[in-house]
Amino acid sequence: MNLPNILTSLRIALIPLFLYYLVKNDFTYALIVFFLGSITDALDGFIARKFHQITDLGKILDPAADKLFLVTSFTAAYLVNLLPVWLFLAALIKDLVTVSGYALLIYLKHKIDVKPIVAGKASTAFQMITILLILLNGVGIGNDILLLSVMFITALLLFYSMLTYVMIGFRINREGY
Repeated sequence: MNLPNILTSLRIALIPLFLYYLVKNDFTYALIVFFLGSITDALDGFIARKFHQITDLGKILDPAADKLFLVTSFTAAYLVNLLPVWLFLAALIKDLVTVSGYALLIYLKHKIDVKPIVAGKASTAFQMITILLILLNGVGIGNDILLLSVMFITALLLFYSMLTYVMIGFRINREGY
């Protein structure tokens, strides 16, 4: 267990604390915990690359931690009426389609090297920005127009990244790799 994997594990450990504060409408502490989780996300990848500490565990743990952090954040924000249903459903559908397609390709015996794409990274970044702006609104320093604009961009990026992953899946299935 190296430092990047410890930071990734810390991000996972912060999820229940974030959820606790979000459900309690304690946006200040939720914001602090979310910020710490975001920092660990940036640091683990930087340290792993810079100091050649990329591990097989980290290749699985980091994206799993990212997805878990985002899925729980979006779900909790929706459940406490901070995230509109249309954006929650956009994120849910994108994740369901992507994971189902991945599982189907594995079932069909395709070897898949999971590599993030720009559209996927952008949609993830905008999901994080959406949660950040929701929390900033919660502490009274947000902007509703900015938040709604970012939510709209997030939905578009979720849809675009989903379509891109679907096209990649079709190509893998057609070409056999």
